[in-house]
Amino acid sequence: LALLDHSDPIIARLYGQDDTPWWDARVLRATLLEDETHDEAVIRLLQPLRATLLTRQDPIGIAGIRALGQAMLHSGHTGDGLALLDRARVIAAQAKLPQVQLLAAIDEAAALLDAEHFRAGLARADAALALWQSSGARPNPRILELYVSIALGAEAAGEIPRAENAYRQAITLGDRFFDKPNPDQAWNVGIYATFLIAQGRLAEAEPYAKRGLALRRAVFGDSDPRTLYAMAGMAKLRYGQGRYKEAIDWYTEGVDACARLALKELVCPRLLSLRGVVYGAAGQFAEADKDLAAALAAQRAFGGENNPNYAYVLERLADLQLREHRYAAAITTSERVLAIYRTVKGGMIQRELGTRLIRAQALFALGRSDEALPELLA
Repeated sequence: LALLDHSDPIIARLYGQDDTPWWDARVLRATLLEDETHDEAVIRLLQPLRATLLTRQDPIGIAGIRALGQAMLHSGHTGDGLALLDRARVIAAQAKLPQVQLLAAIDEAAALLDAEHFRAGLARADAALALWQSSGARPNPRILELYVSIALGAEAAGEIPRAENAYRQAITLGDRFFDKPNPDQAWNVGIYATFLIAQGRLAEAEPYAKRGLALRRAVFGDSDPRTLYAMAGMAKLRYGQGRYKEAIDWYTEGVDACARLALKELVCPRLLSLRGVVYGAAGQFAEADKDLAAALAAQRAFGGENNPNYAYVLERLADLQLREHRYAAAITTSERVLAIYRTVKGGMIQRELGTRLIRAQALFALGRSDEALPELLA
């Protein structure tokens, strides 16, 4: 970025908007800003150029569309972000730029999964893998991202052995490629820890959770959203081990960072909602209610109510309502969660099953066993 700052007045003197270097410098700046999660800065830079970027049929234009799409997605404009990333992939295919098309497909697969469109994300990741394999190209760091997308999609679909194989492929390749802390490997190790925690394999998960957090701290610092996700992973591990105070402390460290930095990131309402669940498990219901209310408000402000990320927080609320013996409310909340998952045609199967279990438990507690039993058996 410092080098770009130095070059900007030179480019302004030599070139205009009809010249490739003018565009190249702006798209490169946007790409670097996007890598640093400065999403609003990317939008300010590229949104005025959007119409022209969409008409270009070259790698610079496609890179600009990808950067703008990612920034839109991460700033809460999910539909617009996904549409831009899809458009980048289509333009690359039409322009017969297979390597650019592969990069755009990898971006789109990850974005779909980030937005919790799991079936569509897995389908896009599978298509990207086929494109890479047909090219005969060697593995590279972007292929690590592709394997992680396949792992996330397979996990969401309940294909656990396939997901584990893909996670391990990504970590193995990362250990080959990188000899010092690296953003990709930091993410891959941490997300595999979360996968193992979700399977209840806590002893196996612990070294990956610790390594993932150490890598993210080394690469991103303590207050980056990616590091906060790793803190959430440590908290989930401690929660699974029944060490509630330690879990609350980990979540609180992340919640405090969100407040201190005024972060508007998906991780922030998630940290609040997950801390609320632990408070509920510990019987501290006043704190739990406060956290869930704040999490719902933050998630609503971030992306509205009709998306899987809002459903994720609602599911935590249903869990809390069940613990508080508010069974009718738990049923209503669970049904809202399931309705949202149906609208996106492909939520995470384990989350859907967890929500259905909460609903069935609430039905049983209300004496409605004729409704609860078929749901439990299903």
